[in-house]
Amino acid sequence: VAQKIAQGSTPMEKAHALVAYIGTLMANGGMPEDEIPFVHNVFSFDEDISPLDRKELVRYLLIGEQGILANREAEVLIMDRLFDSQISLDGSQLNLPQQQELLRQLMHGYIFRLSEKRKVRVYLSLMDMVGCELEPAEMVRMLIEKLGVVPIKFAQMLASRDDILTPKFKQAFEALCDDVASFDRGTAIEVIETETGTSIRKIADEGLGKQIGAGSVKQVYRITHNGQPAVVKIIRPGARSEVDEDLKILFALAGDVADNPMVKRIIRQPEVMLQQFERELRAEIDSQNEANNVKHFRQIFANDPELTAPKVLLLEGDVMVEQFIKGKKITKASESYGLDPKELSKRVVRGMMVQIFRDGFFHGDPHPGNLMVTSDGTIVFIDWGMTGRLPLEQRFNLVKLCTGIFFKRPKMVLKQLYNMDDDGSVNLSERAHNGALQDIENILQEDVQAGEKMLRLLYVGNQAGIDIPPDFTMMAKAIGCIEGTAKQLDPDVNVAPAIAKAFLQAYVGRVKEVLLKPFEWLRDRFSRETIQHMRSLAEDEELQDLAFAN
Repeated sequence: VAQKIAQGSTPMEKAHALVAYIGTLMANGGMPEDEIPFVHNVFSFDEDISPLDRKELVRYLLIGEQGILANREAEVLIMDRLFDSQISLDGSQLNLPQQQELLRQLMHGYIFRLSEKRKVRVYLSLMDMVGCELEPAEMVRMLIEKLGVVPIKFAQMLASRDDILTPKFKQAFEALCDDVASFDRGTAIEVIETETGTSIRKIADEGLGKQIGAGSVKQVYRITHNGQPAVVKIIRPGARSEVDEDLKILFALAGDVADNPMVKRIIRQPEVMLQQFERELRAEIDSQNEANNVKHFRQIFANDPELTAPKVLLLEGDVMVEQFIKGKKITKASESYGLDPKELSKRVVRGMMVQIFRDGFFHGDPHPGNLMVTSDGTIVFIDWGMTGRLPLEQRFNLVKLCTGIFFKRPKMVLKQLYNMDDDGSVNLSERAHNGALQDIENILQEDVQAGEKMLRLLYVGNQAGIDIPPDFTMMAKAIGCIEGTAKQLDPDVNVAPAIAKAFLQAYVGRVKEVLLKPFEWLRDRFSRETIQHMRSLAEDEELQDLAFAN
């Protein structure tokens, strides 16, 4: 069979022979390690054939009636070989045997459930990697990029987590925050004309300009719109169908691993977590939602010289035209514009805290790729698909929670976690209560980032049976994201005092003003417990001294 492959006169003859060859190997105990490079060489094909023809050949080899993937056992074996030889985690903290096995199970479950079209794309990518001298982190990045929106989103969420990722994986995932593989200009023009129902020249005075960004959901080009410098943002063709497919797979995977002890320790209710992720993701691919968010943010910060967002000029279907604001990515702005990185670090933290504590409306995905800086130091928040909202009552709970964290008061923290419960029906046993209290005390003593500490505390509450509102979790992730960005600008920055100062300045003075209102006015707007909480804030001299200290 090997001779037949070597002597095959056409790529398709080689393909037929290769299917027979792998079938022979499977029938005789599997595919030895040293056969994988040989199979890869055949996949490469020496003949000068087009990428489209090669893709069709690979489709036949993998998906055809007698293709490799028609045999589930063969597919499992190939995936295991590729996993073991190519996509090890390079000494990261996820390298324990049980974690490797869980990752293998998730990878199998995910790729096996992919549509035929995307599965071929994945295997083409994997086969191209075999025999290449690439770092494992770079291989994982390339594979994630091929898989599309949802895996890229997960990688972007992890990109600022140097407490989880090794430096090489962190660098690889950060690259996905800046740019991912783009679709061609012809497709972009076709989408614009289809969605707007008009010629590209009606949208872009001088035609489609330079591509300046390609994200997981949208691609961005410079244009001139009605004589004004602008950008046009286009949702990736097929993004919604990929999201639909991936979410269906993720919910199925949650069922596959629901009884895994490691999963139970990490996530009490994986389906609830996925439901929140689904809401966030669907909001991000809704252009009307993004336009509304930008408008609201610009209204709130209309008179703020430190923060802004691009104005929406036109919205038609999946095409959005925005004002062009000249600037640099936040991690490059100090070098490009000669700005003080320490001051930028403080400014971006302060800007995020004002959004959360003062206004209760905040950017939900503030990774470095979504933060720009102008030459005068103004912070520009872009890509407003994902946002969080905290009503006033929840913000008062958050203030008390942060007070407990800052002063390391476990009982105060646990009480506020109880208060966060969606339906207020938490009734923990004494043992569970004491266990949660001990976990909180341990976390408060840890030297970890503020966002990570808050996420761990919310996790303790979740594991204890407290239903934490989804926007609280998004808020903690956003703080963690901003903290990671701030530390890239100034490794010595201490974010916790900035957080404390922001919420205290936002509330200590304001609470006193609110308490001057007639009692009937207060009673109509706040619960009795919140009124008592505001009084305690107004009377706490320690908090007031901290809020307005230099």
